[in-house]
Amino acid sequence: MTQSAVHGRPGAVLAIGVIAAHLLVIQSLDTHDAPVPGLAAPPGLRVHTLHLDVAPTPAKAPESQGITGRTPTHAVTRSANPTTVPTTGPTTPGSPPSATAPTETAAGATAARVAPSMHLRYAVSGRTREQAVAGQAELVWQHAGARYEARFTQEGTGLARRSQHSAGQLTPQGLVPERYAARARHEEAVHFEHASGRAVFSANRPAAALQAGAQDRLSLLLQLGARIAAQPQAHPPGTYLDLQTATTRDALVWRFRIEGREELALPGGHLHTLRLVRLPLGTFEPELEIWLAPALDYVPVRMRLTQPAGDSLDYQWSGTDRR
Repeated sequence: MTQSAVHGRPGAVLAIGVIAAHLLVIQSLDTHDAPVPGLAAPPGLRVHTLHLDVAPTPAKAPESQGITGRTPTHAVTRSANPTTVPTTGPTTPGSPPSATAPTETAAGATAARVAPSMHLRYAVSGRTREQAVAGQAELVWQHAGARYEARFTQEGTGLARRSQHSAGQLTPQGLVPERYAARARHEEAVHFEHASGRAVFSANRPAAALQAGAQDRLSLLLQLGARIAAQPQAHPPGTYLDLQTATTRDALVWRFRIEGREELALPGGHLHTLRLVRLPLGTFEPELEIWLAPALDYVPVRMRLTQPAGDSLDYQWSGTDRR
């Protein structure tokens, strides 16, 4: 993904560093040694906070990074102001799994149905320290045979230009990343050495042990949808999905909870969606929400990152080009 300088108010550029994106969406990570509630990390694996590709800024909260089917058969009504109508009530954010709540790990997933190749566009908006930010982002998803490639870019007023790239294999279990790279001023990457079970980083960091089904920040967005698309009935509200996710500097274990179905009015039209929330790992962790659209083969049509102080960055689907 190439870059160009983005002009905007200096204050806004610095301020957006506290909110913008694994996809999404960078390089300085704070480590939390505490395990994810209800999830035991394997030996040698550290659990980290979520980070997204944005311009850095000094802040007390950890830096975050923005972000990784078929055309709907129903009529598309355009709306400049998205609204949300929940059809299934969400569970309490941050609550651990109950004794009866099903939890699916990547190792336990038996099937996946990946979305066809497409080019997704997003309108980006947000507000930080009383400064509005706006821009555009795009996700280019392509695959042929047993290979896939995904690319995510963002730019705009108050948004530093960032890019992410993921490439690897496709299997019956979904995406198997081989290399992930993120570029801001320079590129950093992680290589997935599946034969030796290691993630090797270009940023002079120790290699990390890989779990079965490990993803990177970008492939994660597509793998979540591929797993749910294969067995929608097996993922009711309250279900937890655990995936190890690699950045360019370490491996992370992320836990997502399926909140329920919602209807969204997005810039690209009305869509029925399924909302997922990544559970925070610490007090200052931002909340990451992802909306997947069944009519678009469960690709992400909205992504929202919200800081504890209230700042937020919102990626909303504005259109799709078939490849």
